[in-house]
Amino acid sequence: MLERADEERSLDLRNTVMTLACLSLGSNLGDREKSVAEMIRLLSVAPGVKLVRTSKLYETEPVGLTDQPRFMNAAVTLETEFGPFDLLEICKGIEARLGRKEEVRWGPRVADIDIVLFGSLVMETPFLTIPHPEMHLREFVLEPLCEIAPEAIHPIFGKKVKELLAGLNEGPFDGRIQYSACFKIPHGDCSREAKGSRMEEAISKALYDAGVTVAACVPGSGMAGIYESYCKMSGRAPVYSFNEEAAYGMVYGSALAGARSAIIYKAQGAAKAANAIADSLTAGVTAGLVTITVDDIECRHSEGIFDIVPFLRGMGMPFILARPENVYQCVVDCFKQSELTGLPFALLVESGELACESGAGSVEMPPIPRYSRDIARHLLSPVAAGYQNKVLKARQAGKEWRGIAKPPAPIIPDSVPEIYRKMMKPFEGFFDVFRSIRVPGDMVCGDTSACCLYAFSPYDCIDTSVYYGCSSSIAAGAILAGLKNVWAITGDYSFVAAGHLGLIEAVAREIPLKLVIFHNDKAVTTGGQPIPVGIFERCIAPFGDMITRISANASAESMKKVLKDMADSKVMRIMIVEM
Repeated sequence: MLERADEERSLDLRNTVMTLACLSLGSNLGDREKSVAEMIRLLSVAPGVKLVRTSKLYETEPVGLTDQPRFMNAAVTLETEFGPFDLLEICKGIEARLGRKEEVRWGPRVADIDIVLFGSLVMETPFLTIPHPEMHLREFVLEPLCEIAPEAIHPIFGKKVKELLAGLNEGPFDGRIQYSACFKIPHGDCSREAKGSRMEEAISKALYDAGVTVAACVPGSGMAGIYESYCKMSGRAPVYSFNEEAAYGMVYGSALAGARSAIIYKAQGAAKAANAIADSLTAGVTAGLVTITVDDIECRHSEGIFDIVPFLRGMGMPFILARPENVYQCVVDCFKQSELTGLPFALLVESGELACESGAGSVEMPPIPRYSRDIARHLLSPVAAGYQNKVLKARQAGKEWRGIAKPPAPIIPDSVPEIYRKMMKPFEGFFDVFRSIRVPGDMVCGDTSACCLYAFSPYDCIDTSVYYGCSSSIAAGAILAGLKNVWAITGDYSFVAAGHLGLIEAVAREIPLKLVIFHNDKAVTTGGQPIPVGIFERCIAPFGDMITRISANASAESMKKVLKDMADSKVMRIMIVEM
């Protein structure tokens, strides 16, 4: 597991209701019966836990790695006021106390405690997946559990434990995509007006209590209520977004810069933001980033049914599916886990449940990690792609990644491949001047273009670059996070592709963005494909009063004067460098 201070997993959150959890226990080393009995005893005296039922012992054959001693297994049900990650810490602590060491997968162990069910919760995260992904295939899990909780329902398959056990001999079945079953498990009456807070209010309170300082919302049914309630709590006027990719890029920029951030959109909106999501997973976050993804499984007010879970799984994005009774806890857990893993998290809710009565709580959040420049992680390019993918895979698996060796960074121009040197040359004069006016501690956001190679020494002029056309959105978010002297640098092709959408986000929020656009009417990095005549000018025309144009061949003094005027400005400024 990732090595982070224990206080980040402090048992600090109390639910308004107790949650029933089902655990599977096992041991096949030493005195097996004594080990299982001690696991049960330690669970019974754990804080915030009330043991409900305990099964008898079952001796079973090992699974997976068969050349090892037979196991002694049991199951327990318990009620807890804590969330699943806090319960996981209790279980891991008991395993360690009994002498468990890190072993090979499915290998022998003195103590093994698995959370197989946690109320109606569904989640897939680096440290914990609920329901246990293989519980429906394991007789040594189902038989003891059926003894004490035969009516417990698997929230994905919609089947009772006794039905799963009876179906083992019929062969395995794939029900992983049947997530609509999750919303058919009773949780309360939504047909009448909620007496207490509604689910949408519990979400907004959790966002506020978790310390979210930057939030965006692309409006849709049910989403506006969450966003406006959060804005009211935080004392700011709501400003809605138009495009999910640009809005996601903005909150990603703020999370990278060190501010807890959230975006609220419908399930289909995640697909529109897919490019930004994919790159944010690779580059990672500093502060927590959570998407509140509102699904509509019965298509009551959407253009169609979109199966969001396989999409998120394919993207490799951790997610938690929340219900009215646990949504506050789930929001808070998403932020804690996002910061622990360095990954954005998705919280899934069903739009039909937003009006249901829901509980809230209170929470003490850990300190937010501080942003520091790290181009090996934050600058997506072929130079570091292998390293970045290894880091991503380690984070997604809940493993330590900080020891992964970074690739050597190129030195300009000596160790830059010849093909890239030719692409970089036209921008050299600008960056010779720009690096002289940079303020230490600022952030410069680039796009996936040749000019991003000026991130390397001795220029060190670009700090982050993710998806194509991202720079204006990322920079806007960094400014909202509180960073000063933030710049966005892009080419005209990427500005037309997506950059203008980020500029709209900045204008709507009156963000004093500093944007540099290299205007050469072509896509340099991908082979010089031309921009149709007049397209760039039409895209940039609405921002005419903010624009200063200058030739790439202008004197260093002229270039420096324009850049310093931009740096000193308290309003948005755009510099178009005519190539």
